[in-house]
Amino acid sequence: MMRRHRLFLIAGVLMITAQLTGCGHNGSTGGRTNATPTNVPSPAVTNTPLPTASTGQVTLHVGATIYHTSDTISVTLSNQSTRTIYFPDHLTNCTVILLQHQVNGGWQNSDVCKLMTPTGLHKLEAGKSLTVDLTSPSPAWAVGLYRATLRYGTSQTFGGLATTLYSAEFQIVA
Repeated sequence: MMRRHRLFLIAGVLMITAQLTGCGHNGSTGGRTNATPTNVPSPAVTNTPLPTASTGQVTLHVGATIYHTSDTISVTLSNQSTRTIYFPDHLTNCTVILLQHQVNGGWQNSDVCKLMTPTGLHKLEAGKSLTVDLTSPSPAWAVGLYRATLRYGTSQTFGGLATTLYSAEFQIVA
């Protein structure tokens, strides 16, 4: 009887460990570590100039050009292509949208999800739109220049996330 309990305890610990390893690093940097599979994209801070806003059949639009530090930021993903697109969650506010804040000329990820749950893959069918509302973190959004980003693909795998979208830049003011 005692061996059976030990077996269940060991199996339970292994299952919990396996579930938690899918979450990546939960530190204050907001990035993922090498413990995450290499085919899962990790938006990172970059000093390389990137497009101000993506154009094409799949776009990201921010609801306003100026927000206040306690405002909810509204971002709309529009898929006017002929194919379904797929994208991960676990980004800003644990949503599918990643906000980036410009710091010292580079882009830094903002309020990245720290839930200890596996990242999920979501879809948006052709001709559809999705609006995501991002509530301000505690105590508030930092003042500065921001943009919304989304990495997507047309296959149902994390390795197929080949395209990165950018919204137009917007300001957060006091």
